[in-house]
Amino acid sequence: MISPLRKALLSGAVVTVSSVLASVAATFIWLQMDPEIDHASIYISCIILPWLVAPACSRFILRTQMKSGRLAQENHRFANSDELTGLPNRRAFFAAAQVLRARAVAGKGVFACAIADIDIFKRVNDAFGHDAGGAV
Repeated sequence: MISPLRKALLSGAVVTVSSVLASVAATFIWLQMDPEIDHASIYISCIILPWLVAPACSRFILRTQMKSGRLAQENHRFANSDELTGLPNRRAFFAAAQVLRARAVAGKGVFACAIADIDIFKRVNDAFGHDAGGAV
């Protein structure tokens, strides 16, 4: 899997190259309509200006992709772990069990699973509230 930094740098390079190509294409069309313009200086401008502007755009894209990656990791952590203990929760258990089951089926193996709820927090939560259950 591509790292977020590498992905962002690649996106920045694509933005830079695309902006140069778009600028050259637009300039070429413009020069076809107005042949009195100095061709060399216009082509130099349409190549240099995107190289000056694109890094700022690339920096914005890099920062946005890095922030998006961090938020995705944080969302995954919140969705798959218990807030108090940090241990995997029910959702994480079933996702891992599904992977193990798929491996067993693919390998013509046997899959067996047992679940035991060994705490009594439902009773504690029902009797004293979820804050009390969290404290316990």
